[in-house]
Amino acid sequence: VRNAPNGDSLVIDVARNTLLRFSPDGSLVRRYAPPNESFRPAGVACIGKEIWITDAVGHCVAAFDADSGKFVRSIGGRGPGPAEFGAPLGMAATPDRLVCVVDTFNDRVQVLDATGKWVRDVGRPGNQVGCLGRPKDVAVGPDGVIFVTDASSQRVHAFDPTGRALLAFGEPESGVGSLSMPAGICISEVCPLPDVMLPDGFKAAYYIAVAEQLSNPGIRVYAWRDRKTSGLVSGDAARPSKSADNPHWSADKCSACHQQDRGRSIPIVPAKTDAICLACHDGKKAREEAHPIGRSATAAG
Repeated sequence: VRNAPNGDSLVIDVARNTLLRFSPDGSLVRRYAPPNESFRPAGVACIGKEIWITDAVGHCVAAFDADSGKFVRSIGGRGPGPAEFGAPLGMAATPDRLVCVVDTFNDRVQVLDATGKWVRDVGRPGNQVGCLGRPKDVAVGPDGVIFVTDASSQRVHAFDPTGRALLAFGEPESGVGSLSMPAGICISEVCPLPDVMLPDGFKAAYYIAVAEQLSNPGIRVYAWRDRKTSGLVSGDAARPSKSADNPHWSADKCSACHQQDRGRSIPIVPAKTDAICLACHDGKKAREEAHPIGRSATAAG
């Protein structure tokens, strides 16, 4: 579901392979009919005076006139190149009027302009922060931060507006807010949960809601800090919770544990590992969570 600028709701009807538009009172306003029989809608976004819908089977993006519902044009086709797709899924518009399209089989998010022209890739294949295996959906905060759910790494990866990796969160078995099969994602400027306890001094700029499909299926809600601070805390509908900042999946916090030599992290000798870990994992400063051993926290900008 996505909202149109006038408050209408855009709902994909999977059974009929079409998009339905409802007014705030629930009345059906318009249907956006598929351009062909093989059309399989997956994601939707409002782009200017058009409605864009990803076609997961046709490996393209279909653009419709927002007012009439008429099919206007098709963007892209199957392939690994710029503005080409492999099973495109979720979409989201950015504050600077660009469009993020999840390119699932190419392990990336493509950023296009309003004409459909390629601007940049966000993410790449791999097994570290900012690397994707099976991206599912994308959301963009009001500050331009791009959040991508990835079913392979079982996390949400966050990128700055230029595509630079910031951090990843939702690591499996990491306690409250952990993920196993994240799918849909959206941004809310109002916390959707009641009585949430945030750490002292933590000011949330907005909230990130992530659909979890496998482990305790439901919605996980994370608070994203404003630009004056950094980090994130998480909770869910069952267990709102306080949480310490986690440096393990933040590309700019390696120095929390590792000494640095000209921008590179120095490996920790085994004899000092326990002491370094216990400096934070003492039951007060951080909850128990796995360290991503063997995964580099640096990512290409």
